[in-house]
Amino acid sequence: MKRVICLSLVVLMFAVMMTACGSSAFTVDMQSLYESYEEYLPEMVTLDDKAMMNLYGVDAEKCNQAIIANCSDGLLSDEVWLIEAVDEAAAAEIVELAQNRVEREKEETQNYAPDQYAVV
Repeated sequence: MKRVICLSLVVLMFAVMMTACGSSAFTVDMQSLYESYEEYLPEMVTLDDKAMMNLYGVDAEKCNQAIIANCSDGLLSDEVWLIEAVDEAAAAEIVELAQNRVEREKEETQNYAPDQYAVV
């Protein structure tokens, strides 16, 4: 099942990138997509626009659609970011924020939580 989820997320990332680059031939309802995978996730908390900005620097004004959810168990590193940016510049900024987040999480979990490092 993990392979199916990973493949779906790769397809979604491509779709979001195409949308950010101006192609409107393919759209994804982020809420429906998130709900379709909820059963495979631990209990999650979905962030509001203010929390997305405060915790991760993601400005809701730069998103057509955005869902960021964290695992409700603070000891687990599971997160979901599903974002459709308003334009290519916003998409590039959000990708950089996401990459920085992954790097920080890798550094934090590498030594003290190897099982969570694998999740990251």
